[in-house]
Amino acid sequence: MVVIAVVGAVLVVVLVALVAVGREAFTLAAQPRQALFDVDEAVDFVADNVPDEISARISYDDVRALLRFHLEHIAAKGAPAERWNAGPERLVVVDDEEGAEVLMARALAAGLDLTPDDVAAVLAAELAYFEAIGAVGPAVP
Repeated sequence: MVVIAVVGAVLVVVLVALVAVGREAFTLAAQPRQALFDVDEAVDFVADNVPDEISARISYDDVRALLRFHLEHIAAKGAPAERWNAGPERLVVVDDEEGAEVLMARALAAGLDLTPDDVAAVLAAELAYFEAIGAVGPAVP
């Protein structure tokens, strides 16, 4: 009789565990893929995807500085750092031209010898990186 009770208890525990794990797996499967911004990967991606004439002029340190400036600008506009903190009510639209102006001003203040074309190329390549990692939503009309 004790053996039947132990087997029954084990079956109940296993069943509860399977239901809990199955529910969590279903919940995670329904969520969008998490976009992970890796700074080193982003610097390499952007440096590899700017036009040759610009990559001949700017360094990896310049790219890293511009990416940092842009991430700080996006954060200042209210973009959440984590996707779990995002949602339709947290939609953040960042104007491309404003971002380029802010980056150019920050680059000049930091003493970087960059042109507006350099900044525009880095921003375009960064957008391609954002799209590649799934961090960009649909276009806003």
